[in-house]
Amino acid sequence: MNNSAMPQQTPSKWLILAVLLFILLVGVFLRTYQLASLPPGLFMDEAMNGLDAQDVWRNHHFPVFFSANNGREPLYIYLQAVMLALVGDNELSMRLVSTYTGILTIPLVYVLGRTLFRKTTPAAIWMGTTAAAALAASYWHVSLSRLGFRTILLPLFVMLALLWFWQGWQSGKLRWFGLAGIALGVSQYTYLAARAVPILFIGMLGLILLVGVFQHNLKRHKIVMKGVFFMSVVALLIYLPLGYHLLTTPSDVAARTNDVSLLGQAAANGESVGLALVNNVVLTGRMFVDRGDTNLRHNLPSRAALDWLNLLGFITGLVVLLRQWRKPQSWLLALWLAVMLLPTLLATAAPQYLRASGAVGAVVILVSLGLMWWWERVIRWFELRGWLKRPFRVWLLLPILVLTVSTAYTFVDYFIRWANTPDLYNYFEGVELEGAKVARHKLDEGTVYLIPDLPAQRSPVLQLLLNFTDVRPVSSSCLIFQPYPLEPVTYLVRTQRDAETLPQLQAFLPGGLVETAVTHPETGEVLFQTYTIYPQENVIAMPETAVAQFGKAIQLTYLDAHVTDGAIHITATWQAGQQPTADHTLFIHLYHEGQENAEPIAQLDVQPCYPTGKWQPGEALPETYTLPLPADLSPGTYTLAFGWYTWPSFARLPLVESDNPLPNQRHQLGQITIGD
Repeated sequence: MNNSAMPQQTPSKWLILAVLLFILLVGVFLRTYQLASLPPGLFMDEAMNGLDAQDVWRNHHFPVFFSANNGREPLYIYLQAVMLALVGDNELSMRLVSTYTGILTIPLVYVLGRTLFRKTTPAAIWMGTTAAAALAASYWHVSLSRLGFRTILLPLFVMLALLWFWQGWQSGKLRWFGLAGIALGVSQYTYLAARAVPILFIGMLGLILLVGVFQHNLKRHKIVMKGVFFMSVVALLIYLPLGYHLLTTPSDVAARTNDVSLLGQAAANGESVGLALVNNVVLTGRMFVDRGDTNLRHNLPSRAALDWLNLLGFITGLVVLLRQWRKPQSWLLALWLAVMLLPTLLATAAPQYLRASGAVGAVVILVSLGLMWWWERVIRWFELRGWLKRPFRVWLLLPILVLTVSTAYTFVDYFIRWANTPDLYNYFEGVELEGAKVARHKLDEGTVYLIPDLPAQRSPVLQLLLNFTDVRPVSSSCLIFQPYPLEPVTYLVRTQRDAETLPQLQAFLPGGLVETAVTHPETGEVLFQTYTIYPQENVIAMPETAVAQFGKAIQLTYLDAHVTDGAIHITATWQAGQQPTADHTLFIHLYHEGQENAEPIAQLDVQPCYPTGKWQPGEALPETYTLPLPADLSPGTYTLAFGWYTWPSFARLPLVESDNPLPNQRHQLGQITIGD
């Protein structure tokens, strides 16, 4: 750069602080505005992270690596666990770690940009300020800051490591190298793409060796090498727990890498690896120009990572790097950009903003470098005409210009165009989020049953938001009810997937109120409906043809059986006197009349559709069972008996009350005639 156009007067620190504060406030606004509703739900991967955060916080489970969902590094999940404890189990707590991390990265890139060019550029303060403005308004970084993905931590720790490494290199002080080692080691606990970070520092070590050869300063060279060794030891010590886990569990190393590896996929498909790599290089280059990430989760599909002003700065910055190739800053930025783009270059579906996130700091500093080159020429043009007496004030306009232009593009593209993209609601599983909100709201009124149950829903989002609540998931075929409710009982039915349960509820429990709970905002399709039974006397008359009680909790209030089609069909209604202490198993035995102490000739062991360990006092459960009969069973009179046991001990629940008891804790239905 031509220093003649650079500001020779240092601007007021209060002026700089005011500009930085304004940049930070804009960055905070873009990362928090409508955060509770945009994105309009939770993506499955966000919910999976949240489920593990729940496990960390509530169950005190502290793995060094989370193997589920293709394997995930732990730092983000631990931070989520802390946020979950502070904010609660909701969609906002899943994203606040990303939001705060994104905000913290803005002042960090200012410090890094200013530090890198402090000794070579009089306007280094504006280098950092412009880079901070570019990052604050970057669509790429704003989007990552609003998603509950661990990738947002990578830019932060890459910049910290480079900042402290640079300060150690320039000063020769071990403390900076030690801090760099900490940041380098911790970076490996952030995101898969962090595995490229050590390559970056190996490249920097090569640069140091090269510079040492040319400078012929052996004493300084030894000090720096000592610092690099110290940094490496610190980083390795921090990485040791994770490294040991990955070494002893090779499947976790390759779980995700094998799925997305460009080289592996190309070879498996019989394609040219070289051509596939060249194609990815082109696509990754185009992400800055005209075709960015096509994944709706990360981007307004195909929107370039840079707007026109930032693109001008980025391209110019690359040219400036080539012209200033002897400067160590140029080597560092070039290595940083190239190495941290490798995770997306070497993977399928390039470009992918998550995998390339480690390069975002290099990109905005290059943008700043290039725009400053142009700004110098603008200022010089005005100076030659005598129109400027205090050029440093004009430098103030550069970060403001970048912030204004980029904020306008980002706001329109994210909060208007992307927010109104068709299918966004489905993509982020908005129906699950809204369903969970309805369930939580209804809990304030009384009991809530979710139909179908969570396994049938296959929704980590519902599981995350309804875990550790009193919402009771039940299967579609399980019509659990409360004969005499003391508070409203609501069945939240996902009618989008289950069209039969609601009519069954209306027939079985007449008098309830049907309400539409969740509709699709684009199509108007009914997704969830509620059926609420309000307290009243004799909501359902429970037939009482048999009396039996097992233990203190399980009561039999109705039992009937009939024989058809070579089987005994049994209808029973159970009620919880109090909450059972375990998931018990029901056994049904058939005996020859008068031989009830012999081995049964037919047997059925079954757990209720709603496990007994979840029964609450007063709940009733009607069930039907089918006991197949042996094909060679002769006509005659037989005895039907049943009881409960606990697996795996097979200890039977005591039959404390029965109108027709049998030995061995069994209740007898009576005699059944089979055949003529």
